[in-house]
Amino acid sequence: MAGNIIKASFLQRYCPPELLGRLTASTAFLSYGAIPLGALLGGALGTALGIRAAMAITTAGVPLAALVLLFSPIGRTRDLPVSRRTAGGPNGPGTQAAGPPPRSARSSGSRQAPRSTSNAPKSVPNSQ
Repeated sequence: MAGNIIKASFLQRYCPPELLGRLTASTAFLSYGAIPLGALLGGALGTALGIRAAMAITTAGVPLAALVLLFSPIGRTRDLPVSRRTAGGPNGPGTQAAGPPPRSARSSGSRQAPRSTSNAPKSVPNSQ
């Protein structure tokens, strides 16, 4: 559970807002799409080799998933990126955005009135 929260928080912070929906949908599709494939594979193994052998193979396969991370570049990454990647920034696609995320990406909970850009002095009523 905590891993899902950390992953979702990282994705929301690091992914450009215009791509967040696609990334979330793709992640859900791959994650939930693997469930029926695993069920079919488990059923086929259970039918072909027997329940005990299928459970032993499945149990041995769990640590193998960690080896994928261990030998990938992710396994050698110590720190998470601190800046947001842009979809098509001024320096080309995939460049790092400078500064904080845009105001539209922040969830402040309250809206502020737009600031006036006029240089004209504001009129003050006379107190006479």
